[in-house]
Amino acid sequence: METGMIYTPDNEPYRGRQMVFQFDQTIQVAMEKNFLIAPWTHDRDLTLLQLAATEIVPHGFSIALSIRELIRQGYLLSAEILLRPLIERVAVLSYLCETPSALALWEAGWPHKSRPSLSKMLAAMGPSEVGFDSKEMAQDATRYYNALIHADPSGSKRHMGNTTAGRRGYSASKSLSDTTKCDEICREAFVYLYILTARASQVFAEALK
Repeated sequence: METGMIYTPDNEPYRGRQMVFQFDQTIQVAMEKNFLIAPWTHDRDLTLLQLAATEIVPHGFSIALSIRELIRQGYLLSAEILLRPLIERVAVLSYLCETPSALALWEAGWPHKSRPSLSKMLAAMGPSEVGFDSKEMAQDATRYYNALIHADPSGSKRHMGNTTAGRRGYSASKSLSDTTKCDEICREAFVYLYILTARASQVFAEALK
């Protein structure tokens, strides 16, 4: 495959990977839910939680779609970086669902020092969703995802991939043969998109009846 190509679903480099397929299936479910929820929210008196979700859920879905397209085009570095904003939106919505008292602060724009840390919001997800059954696990996950977006040695090492010569290194272009990295990104994206879709179904249960 040529690195300068624009790939389509018929010839994308990671076509046929099990984790890509699983991610695609979750995207399809998310879009089906969104098709029902979005018009239902129009011209209604929504709760504070529903109002928050009308902002968070579409943004999360859009980021997930962006991750999928970047994988299709072989831009794994950028796809992995976008995991961080996807995860934050899932964590925020989960936190608001589990902590209704925080809705007023959300609506006020998280006034200074009132915004909970990502690790605290991840912990609100609980073991039934992603296995954060302790504060320490949530903190470790936060450090990991923050490292994806920062230009520091820890974050940079996560962005190493397989070069065309078969060696590990950094690429300024597409990564078309790093199946391990592709699977890792799709696995993470699938999990958090699944949770976001489940939360959307919870918040907008009336729209899905």
